[in-house]
Parts: sequence; structure tokens; C-alpha cells
Amino acid sequence: MAADEDVGSAIRTLLHCEKVKTGLMIVASAIQQLSLVERLTSDALMVFRYVVDALVHEVMLAYNVTGILHFKEVSTLLDNLINNIETAEDLKGSMHYISKAITEVTSGADRAAKLLLSKGLL
Repeated sequence: MAADEDVGSAIRTLLHCEKVKTGLMIVASAIQQLSLVERLTSDALMVFRYVVDALVHEVMLAYNVTGILHFKEVSTLLDNLINNIETAEDLKGSMHYISKAITEVTSGADRAAKLLLSKGLL
């Protein structure tokens, strides 16, 4: 039964990693587009924060379901991103948070994928 639980856990982890990685790519694209704007309006910043906050909730759901600490680190990185953005210039410097978050998620996915590969399921 433990092997089945390991496989199930790996599948859940891989699915959540892919979902979070997609969200991170969307946020990265938004950062890129917003950083091109001369003057970032408060409305644009508010919408951006809502998007990132929604992703934080998704990441915490992934953490609660899987227990993978990589998701908790991603949540911290996204919180730091939100708290350090006031201007378009701040956005340009914020991509390192996304880069680190993608690395964290990829590490979690890699571990799950290796388990599934060892079982001949990928």
C-alpha cells in the first residue's frame, strides 16, 4: 500500500507543480508587460497584486495537499514580490523572485517525476 501512496503523492505533486509553474509564467509575463509602462497606475498595481495573491492561495493549497516544502518557499517569494513593488522600476527588479520560485517548483516536480519514472509510469 505504501508504494501506491508514494505514486499517488508523486502524481499529486507533479500536477500541483505544473499548475503553479503555469501561474508563475503568467505572473512573469505580467511583470514584463507592466515594466514597459512609463508610469504604473495604482489600479494596474492593485490588479497585479490580486493576481499574485490568487497564485499565493493556489500555492498554499498545493502545500496543504502535498506537504512539499518547496511550495511554502514559493509562497514566501511571492509575498516578498508583492511587498516590494511600488513602481514600474520595482517590477523590473522583481523577476528574481519569479526565477527562484520557478526553480523551487521545478525541484519539487523533478523529485516526483523521478519516482514516477522509476516505477515505469512516465
